[in-house]
Amino acid sequence: GVYSVVHIHNDYLQMLLDAGWVPFGFSVFALIKSLRKGNAVKYAASILILVHVLFDFDLQFIAMGLILMALLRDNEKEVKSYVFTKAPELYIALVISACVSLYFGAASALGHMEKNEAAVKVYPGYTDCWIEILKECDDAEQMEFTADKILALNPSCSIANSAKARAAFSRGDIPAMEEYKLKAISHNKYSLEEYLDYIDMMSVAMNLYLEKGDTDSATYCAYKIITVPSLIDEVLEGTSSLGWNIQDRPELDLPPEYTDYINDLRKGI
Repeated sequence: GVYSVVHIHNDYLQMLLDAGWVPFGFSVFALIKSLRKGNAVKYAASILILVHVLFDFDLQFIAMGLILMALLRDNEKEVKSYVFTKAPELYIALVISACVSLYFGAASALGHMEKNEAAVKVYPGYTDCWIEILKECDDAEQMEFTADKILALNPSCSIANSAKARAAFSRGDIPAMEEYKLKAISHNKYSLEEYLDYIDMMSVAMNLYLEKGDTDSATYCAYKIITVPSLIDEVLEGTSSLGWNIQDRPELDLPPEYTDYINDLRKGI
């Protein structure tokens, strides 16, 4: 199908993507060490959870994480002893954790309330809110500024690359438009709208070059337009056969008017 995901139904892979190799390695080490100390009942229950998170993101829910932590502890006296003898360090860690949670929680709450400007002021790395801000930009300069903010955080963001292409097109920078538009397509290769937008902008550029008498540049634009079906065919060839057996199938058929336009260009070149 259309391979675009945010949440993976596998907590281990999600941890790798969200936190990186080092935290993942420590977590796996701690799990294995804790499992070796548990009794049979706790061991079985823990294994059941750890197997299930291969197929879902159970540990994204705090309650499930706390249940697993409780199961992995095999000595209640040891826990009580730690709380009473190491209280200052524990409370400091809790306070720090609470402050960090409140910081990110405040940004997240503002984002859910669609207070995107306020959310990125609290947390400048909130990419989703930057994207919403980008959608509301009125002029090319503001659009490019916001797109640069997003690309600094996530160079593979398709909509930001597309915005950069649009900004470059508005100032007549066709090579930059092409560069960013192809990046947008490569990061969102199942979006038919991206291909059509690329054809439209290249078509306008070609006509402008023809008006100026620059036939070489116009021919280049025409050549780029007629290669779009090849880009689509390459994506389709690389699509798993399973992608055609589900409801969310790729839809990359060019509209008839675009197909006719491309065929006419082929005849003229």
